[in-house]
Amino acid sequence: MPNKFAQKIMKKITIQLSTIAMMMSIAFTFTACKKDEEKDKVKTSGVYVAGAERNENDIWIATLWKNGVPQKLSTDATKNSFANSVFVSNTDVYVIVSDNSDYVSNGRLWKNGQEQNLAGLHGGNASANAVFVSGKDMYVAGRNSEGQATLWKNGVAKILDTEQNTSAQSVFVLGNDVYVVQGRFLWKNDTKSERLSVCNYGDFFGHSIFVSGNDVYVLGTGWSCYGGTWPNNNVVGKLWKNGVVQEFDVNITEGFSHSSIRGLSLFISGNDAYIAGHQFRDGKTYATLWKNMVVQDLTDGTNIAYAWSVFVFGNDVYVAGFERNRNGGPNVAKLWKNGVAQNLTDETNNAAALSVFVK
Repeated sequence: MPNKFAQKIMKKITIQLSTIAMMMSIAFTFTACKKDEEKDKVKTSGVYVAGAERNENDIWIATLWKNGVPQKLSTDATKNSFANSVFVSNTDVYVIVSDNSDYVSNGRLWKNGQEQNLAGLHGGNASANAVFVSGKDMYVAGRNSEGQATLWKNGVAKILDTEQNTSAQSVFVLGNDVYVVQGRFLWKNDTKSERLSVCNYGDFFGHSIFVSGNDVYVLGTGWSCYGGTWPNNNVVGKLWKNGVVQEFDVNITEGFSHSSIRGLSLFISGNDAYIAGHQFRDGKTYATLWKNMVVQDLTDGTNIAYAWSVFVFGNDVYVAGFERNRNGGPNVAKLWKNGVAQNLTDETNNAAALSVFVK
C-alpha cells in the first residue's frame, strides 16, 4: 500500500494533467473556431478605386487609389482627365481614362500604370466608358473619334452603330458571349435587341450590365412609365431583367415619383442585386445603395452626396462616390464598406470616386 506522501504526489500529478488536458482542449476549440471564422472571410489583395482629383491649377487629373494610396494617370497636367472604370485580372490592373481639351476628347487605356494605344480612341468625339477582361481577352466599351458606339477587343475596334452621337456604355463577358449596353439597346455578340423599354412616355438609358447564369440584368434611368405626363413625372431608376423592367422607388398610387432616382452601377451576388446611385428628395441629395430594391441611404442628407459604383466581395459591399458640404467646398472622394465611409481625399481639392473593384 503506497504511503501517504506518494498518494499526495500522485493526486497532484493527476490534477496537473487534468488541468493541462482542459487547457489544451480550450486552446484547440479556440483555434478551431478561429480557423472557421477565417474560412468565412475572403481575403483581399487590394481595393482599387478609379476617379479624379483636381490639381493646384484646377485641372482634373485621373487618379487610381489602391488601398487608399493615390496614383496619377495622366501624361498631360493641362487637360482634364477622369478614370472612369477599373478592372483587375490576376496581377494586371486596367483603367479607362477619358480626357478633353479645346473641345477634343480622347479615350485611353492604362495597364499597370502604363498608357496603351487603342486605335480610334483619340481626337474628335472619342470616349471610353468601361473595361472588362475575360481570360486573355480585354474589352473596352465607348465611342470612336467619329462619335459611333464602338467595342474594342484586344485593341481592335468594332463599330456597333454607324450613327453619330452613340456610345457603348458598359460591357460584360460570360463564357463565349459578349454583352454590351448602348443607350436604349442591348447587344449580345453581333445581335442588337429591340428597345429595352417601351411604354407610353417611359424611356430607358442603360448605364450598367451584369450577367449571372442565364439572367441578363441592365440598369438604367428614364422617365417613369407610371402615371403623370411627360415631363412632369421624374427620372426614376429602372432594372431590366430578361426583358422585364422594374422601376424602383416609384410611388405608383400617386401617379409618379416624388423623388428623382439615378442608379448608376449594378452588381449581382448570388440571389442579391445591388445598385449604387443617388436620390433627390425633400430638397436633399443622398448617396444610396439598393439591395433587392430596398433602399439603404449611405448618407443622412446633411451634405450633397453621390454613389457611383458598387462591388461585392465575399460578404463585403463596397461603394465608391463623393460628397461635399451643402454650403460649399470641394467634393471629397469616398469609399463606403458595408455602409462605413472612408475618405480617399481631404477637402484641399475637388475629387470624385467613380469606379471600384476588389480583388
